[in-house]
Amino acid sequence: MLEPAGLGALPARSNKHKKEGKDAKTATASAALRKSQQKVLLDAMLDVQQNELKYRNALTQAEAELGDKHIEVSRRACELADLFYHTGRFSDAEPLIRQALAIAEVDPECGPEHEETAKLVNNLASVLLKQKKLQEAHPVQERAVAIATAIFGRAHPNTETTRANLVELLEEMDDRIGAVKLLTAAVRDELMAPVEPPQQQRLAGAYRALATMQLKQGEEKAAEESLLSAHEAYKGTLGEAHPATGSTLAAIAHLMRKQGRWQEALPLYESLATVTEDALGPSHPQVGIALRTLAQVRSALGKHAQAVADAEKAATIMRKMHGGVHKAMADTLDTLAACVEAGGDAAKAAALRGEAAGVRSKEAEMKETVAKGVDPKTMQATVQKSLQARMVEKGHRVETLQEASQLTATQERLRKKLAEKAAK
Repeated sequence: MLEPAGLGALPARSNKHKKEGKDAKTATASAALRKSQQKVLLDAMLDVQQNELKYRNALTQAEAELGDKHIEVSRRACELADLFYHTGRFSDAEPLIRQALAIAEVDPECGPEHEETAKLVNNLASVLLKQKKLQEAHPVQERAVAIATAIFGRAHPNTETTRANLVELLEEMDDRIGAVKLLTAAVRDELMAPVEPPQQQRLAGAYRALATMQLKQGEEKAAEESLLSAHEAYKGTLGEAHPATGSTLAAIAHLMRKQGRWQEALPLYESLATVTEDALGPSHPQVGIALRTLAQVRSALGKHAQAVADAEKAATIMRKMHGGVHKAMADTLDTLAACVEAGGDAAKAAALRGEAAGVRSKEAEMKETVAKGVDPKTMQATVQKSLQARMVEKGHRVETLQEASQLTATQERLRKKLAEKAAK
């Protein structure tokens, strides 16, 4: 190689310097990641604080101006409950939903069998489920299904949502037989509905959900039939290249593979690899995963040369993902090693397994570096100080974070002011 005029070759850096440089880069990247994560957390906390105060104020104002039995009070309580639900404060959400439901059930605008009431009943069941109050949630969720069925019909998406929630609850209660019966009824309802694209997609989803529960029950033959029906419905409405169609085909192939039906599974895996590449492009990680699985199947059938070619192509794709330092890269190298070894090259297989071990070691080192030095208490204190500063910048008159007790005090002051205003 020619060198630029007047310049000699640069001295080679020692491994130590290389490692120090790499550690410095990794540390810088980790610090940037932590700073980015902290900013996201601050923004989220600020939004929650502001919205909670806003919704509490709205609820208090509605109660003071309209009375505590008005339907608008129900809606304001529901807004605050939704905020609590989505931030994981389920025990705070429950009394608000009960308050909203009690109002809606007797309100002339709603009543016990109204769309708004159905939503509230469903939400109450969801909150009870999140708190593991399963026996209490069961009749509530059954009522949600009954109301939705009466209002919308058995094959409506809203009814399906309440029914899916009941299936989840039954599974939590270890009543998978009941869940299978419910899902079978859902398939029957969709089959009786008018044939159109949205209905066919719902039918495919119903078959897929039924297959999942049948597999959990160990009913593999019935599950395969359900999966085949789901695949046909998805393919007819969404096409072969759609992710839902592909994932259903993969589920059928995996089931055949689990049962040792390698020869039957092979054309399904070949089709899956082709469809995935056509849909996502030749360099997508999902293509690498599809090729890796195809290599495993071909190797099991003694097609070693094809298996090695598939695994090598998968490894090439995976090396482009996260710089090759990723669990998927290590798993692909292990698959390639197994295919190479099955073809008779033990030395190359050992080298590939060594490379896979190196990838896992680098990944673990990166994770450790990112986590190093992050003390939860220090992070919490920093976040609180930063949040306070940001709230002041936005014009909020606060000296400290508005935690639950402070929000309660604020709420009480607002109630008093509204009462005084009403008295005047």
